Amino acid sequence: MKTSTFFYLFILIGVLCSNALKSQVLHDGDVVFITLPTQPSNVVMPLGKTNYNCMGVIFIENDKPVVYYTSSSLQKCDLAHFLKQSENGRYTIKRVSDTSLLSDEVVATMRVYASVKLGMPYDTKVSWQDEALYNTEFVWKLYKSCVGLPLCQPKAMKQLKTRQATLVEAMVQQMGEQVLNEKIVIIGDIYKSDALMDIDAP
Repeated sequence: MKTSTFFYLFILIGVLCSNALKSQVLHDGDVVFITLPTQPSNVVMPLGKTNYNCMGVIFIENDKPVVYYTSSSLQKCDLAHFLKQSENGRYTIKRVSDTSLLSDEVVATMRVYASVKLGMPYDTKVSWQDEALYNTEFVWKLYKSCVGLPLCQPKAMKQLKTRQATLVEAMVQQMGEQVLNEKIVIIGDIYKSDALMDIDAP
């Protein structure tokens, strides 16, 4: 009887330690990348030098990692659920290279920014205005507004027209000619950003 009790106690301690370790490995503000079967809201978007087409920002809430991201709207879910959506379970988590930038005060500001945006519609017009946000736009503006750190250089759509004519033509058909006057944040540019580093995560 005593042996059985000690065995289950040992298992319980192991599970608790494992969960605690996972919370320590992940930090507020970590950026996670996944690949969805289709792009968010089925909006045609350039990916750049990556196969990932969706990303979000992690915050630790009640000792659990949750992800804020845009799909049909800006929403949040448990990290485990977010990762399950990815094709082949493939994902990457990155962190700001200069971790000193994310002080407690800055993280608190980031949390407020993300929470206020919950429910905001997906930006199907790829506009730089703040009434709606597409996937990478949310992450980029979160870091620029709260940390003062642009994770990459937004590109003018007209720049892409000469290099990715077919893609830009598809975007014009879907969104209208006005999209050519916009600037855009490309997920591959954030993925390759020198401002971020890869981390080992559960």
